[in-house]
Amino acid sequence: MNDPKVKQRLRDNTDWAIARGVFGVPTFVIGSEIFWGHDSFNMVLDYLRDPTLFDDQEMQRIKQLPGGAERRRNQNVPATENGRRP
Repeated sequence: MNDPKVKQRLRDNTDWAIARGVFGVPTFVIGSEIFWGHDSFNMVLDYLRDPTLFDDQEMQRIKQLPGGAERRRNQNVPATENGRRP
């Protein structure tokens, strides 16, 4: 851990995660989809098998529901490509 390259890699990975809205562990990022929490592991496997399962009307409705927890927004961090701030 004293290697500056290791520390920089950790900083870079942390910045990458924050910019994408990663919240907690474990978090699985697949493309633009984020799956959070141990209980999401089966959803991750389903998504990897067939991502179109998540395109139906009910899944899109659920995706729009507000989250139970949200990371505080840091206005000093630039918005991500979808316009949201971490």
